[in-house]
Amino acid sequence: MPSPSYAFATAYLKSQESRIVTASKLEKVLRTSTLSDAIDSIRDTSIGSYLEERPITAFDAIDTLLWEYLHTHIEHLNKLSMLPAEIRQIVRHHVVKYDILNLKAALQAMMIGKKARLIPLGNVYSNGALDALDAAEDIESLSSIARDCGLNSYADILEEIANLPPEDFEGRLLVEHKMDSIYFQDMLSLARNLREGQILCKAIGHIIDLLNLQLVLRSIAAKAEPNTEKYLINGGYLLSQEFLRDLLSLKLQDIPPKLEHTPYYDVAREVLVNYEKNQRLTVINEVIDKHQFRMARETLAPKLMSPLTAVWYLILKELELRNMRLIAKALLDNIPLDEVEDFLVT
Repeated sequence: MPSPSYAFATAYLKSQESRIVTASKLEKVLRTSTLSDAIDSIRDTSIGSYLEERPITAFDAIDTLLWEYLHTHIEHLNKLSMLPAEIRQIVRHHVVKYDILNLKAALQAMMIGKKARLIPLGNVYSNGALDALDAAEDIESLSSIARDCGLNSYADILEEIANLPPEDFEGRLLVEHKMDSIYFQDMLSLARNLREGQILCKAIGHIIDLLNLQLVLRSIAAKAEPNTEKYLINGGYLLSQEFLRDLLSLKLQDIPPKLEHTPYYDVAREVLVNYEKNQRLTVINEVIDKHQFRMARETLAPKLMSPLTAVWYLILKELELRNMRLIAKALLDNIPLDEVEDFLVT
């Protein structure tokens, strides 16, 4: 019999899920031509009612609001007194991805001498240190902030490049890759200790496979240098590092047959067809994003009374924010929504 805490968590998460901007609600948004009309069309959703009450003058304003909205929902979830400890662990590990994005942005801004655009989400933000991260002028400062916010593994990685010359761009890219790798390894370690953790390990493995496949496909299409293999992430579900390295030596049209007996065959076929149509590298990201969501939905969405219910909810909330950012940007730039429809993930 499910514990009362999981019964509560499932009821809460499913009630919140019912107020998300889903594919059917996006259809109404896509028929609008102004941002105010778009928000009005989803006023019965959580994000719609949140935006409806706030003045919006430019994309930067709504972008900040959308990130703060997601932060508010994640913080509220984490503060629920009856929330199972396993779900708290998932939330705590999950938001580290935004710390990594912020650390990368601060590092890149430092390299080129510009201000970073940081996301108001993650441990650094929750600890009130986002402004300090934005003002950091050297690697030591970034590392110190990361350590103060409980991100010791990432602080250690930053310290590895403290003495790298500014022109060592590849060295810094490898550091960013290490951050991503640690994040996924930590998530896999957490998943192995959860109830139904083998299913979460499979979902994470699929994500890693698709990220690696995206890297391989982009590298082949762009005729990139052969050092691409340095940026592959360990821990994939089906695609080994050796197999991926072998793919790097092929042409784009040779990739689908190599994946014929895997769940990624359709992904490679769709990438090939769409890339041959318009020769845009971004089409690879678009196809991967959609299949990543599809595979996560197939693996996680059916699960109830489980930690996986929370993982699926977090994925849906992030997808909602991603779609709304794209729509807001298009409407504020006077771009017809049918031109960005293919970029939405539903």
